[in-house]
Amino acid sequence: MRNSPLADYSSIGDDKKSRAKNKQDRNMNQTNGLQTANAPPVVTPFPTNRLVRWSELREYLGISDAHMHTLSNAGQLPPFFRVGRTKFFDPSEITTWLASRRNVA
Repeated sequence: MRNSPLADYSSIGDDKKSRAKNKQDRNMNQTNGLQTANAPPVVTPFPTNRLVRWSELREYLGISDAHMHTLSNAGQLPPFFRVGRTKFFDPSEITTWLASRRNVA
């Protein structure tokens, strides 16, 4: 009788189990053994301490100008103020706003 590689199916489940175990081990190593599934999200402060222009926030968030206007009209942007035609945001307000948005999502 000829030996076929398809004749023995017993190792198929073992391979999936070992891949799942390896993935779990990698995740544990990345978190130094700490379980972080229910940990609150960490928001890094906005990367500047000066006032942020409308266009800079838009580029940082990676959204279109039209979407920024939609968020602004809905009152879903952090507080801003105007100097002439330019809108400015406080970086600490941006950080707080991002933290509140991250908890919602």
